[in-house]
Amino acid sequence: MAIAAVSPVVGATLNDARTLPHTLRVNAGSVPEAKLGWLRATAAETPIEVIRQRLEQDEYVWIKGLIPSQDVLAMREHYFSQYANTGLLEQDTNFVDGIYNSKDDAALHRGIGGGDPTGEDLDRLITAHKTPVYQQFVSHPNLRKMVRELMQWDEEIMLRRSMLRHNVPGGQSTGVHYDKLFLRGGQGFFLTAWVPIGDISLSGGGLFYLQDSAKLGQAIEDDFDRRALTSGFSIEEKVSAFNAHMTSIGILSDHPSEFEKDHERIAEGAGMSGRDYKWLVAEYEAGDVVFHLPCSVHSSCMNEDPNGKIRLSTDLRFYNKKDYDEGRADERWMKYWTPGDGL
Repeated sequence: MAIAAVSPVVGATLNDARTLPHTLRVNAGSVPEAKLGWLRATAAETPIEVIRQRLEQDEYVWIKGLIPSQDVLAMREHYFSQYANTGLLEQDTNFVDGIYNSKDDAALHRGIGGGDPTGEDLDRLITAHKTPVYQQFVSHPNLRKMVRELMQWDEEIMLRRSMLRHNVPGGQSTGVHYDKLFLRGGQGFFLTAWVPIGDISLSGGGLFYLQDSAKLGQAIEDDFDRRALTSGFSIEEKVSAFNAHMTSIGILSDHPSEFEKDHERIAEGAGMSGRDYKWLVAEYEAGDVVFHLPCSVHSSCMNEDPNGKIRLSTDLRFYNKKDYDEGRADERWMKYWTPGDGL
């Protein structure tokens, strides 16, 4: 498949002419405009050396138009077709639009990260991770080629446990975290690819990132390691994101501002205090992919899309096959997602 044509990006972002939201709402509060900035966008045809440099410098790289939009929208249509005859979707709307039935209680339609789903939604969500259409989508040649070239790997291994999730308007958003929290069982480096499956407006529940935060994330992880050692944790407790030193759902905080306050001591030790760090936002389009590092701190805003569009996305993790063969991957993730799997 040919990569969709996208104009090269010269400036820092595609959103320079846009207006930042006055606030970005999250589960337990909001982030004011003064604390917000834009993600830097990178066109898919940018030279790979530049893309690699941006991942190293920014700790993420948001690639525009990596996957042809028609392939992404076909996946979106397939996913929501599995929710036909449930209360999730507005009647007489197209599956590809994914319009939420606002008459239903959002708490009844939770995706991964918004509490454990139940009932019909749960059955469909488990099945959705295993369908041939989804498995073909996450094996998209444009995506896999970028992973290999970006990381300079001969071969990549994608962890079987992916996070195909939907977030309805009014539902719970994903709290502040970094991905290493959940993949402590492997010592090898892994790369995350976050793939929005459809357009996501600024208020539609997309990911946002704490600027230059991987060093802070690593410092938090090192601090946890020290406390786990002094607490005499078993190996199983040490690799768990749900142990005595973590929250009940593994995240660092439900509020970005409180996260910063709670980690001031660690930030100072990591050399991050006294700087005006921003939470970086974006308006995503079908075909975009964001790659980020294991300790890059990020979250998602609440879905308040004005058109009632359900946010659909998937989180994928990749190892170098060499690391996997040498036993440096988190083997707990080599199985399909199921609720209550402890991860």
